[in-house]
Amino acid sequence: MPPEYIGYFPYLRPSPEGMSILLTTPALLYAFRAKCSEPTARWLGLAILAVLVPTILWFSTGWVQFGYRYSLDFLPFLLILISSGTGDRVTRWAIAVVAFGIAVNLWGTLWSVNLGW
Repeated sequence: MPPEYIGYFPYLRPSPEGMSILLTTPALLYAFRAKCSEPTARWLGLAILAVLVPTILWFSTGWVQFGYRYSLDFLPFLLILISSGTGDRVTRWAIAVVAFGIAVNLWGTLWSVNLGW
């Protein structure tokens, strides 16, 4: 369910059932840049899959949420892949992606504090 337009700040209301993990944390895309030829990256990928598959098979949103609720289960392994995928230099693109993620999560925080129904 996409965000709903409202006539006052912040002008969009997120879906209370959750949102895309790539919208709330776009820096996760850097995990795909990690070198798959390294054994550590392969083991991390297997660990992510081992945790992700049962998580995907279970459907329960609980109550109102922002983002993907069950990502905390596999996110520690994914963060290592992200750091490997970003490389040695921080680019402008990486800063922009992280800034976008921070802005989206700030929007979610403002929404959740007010529970803008």
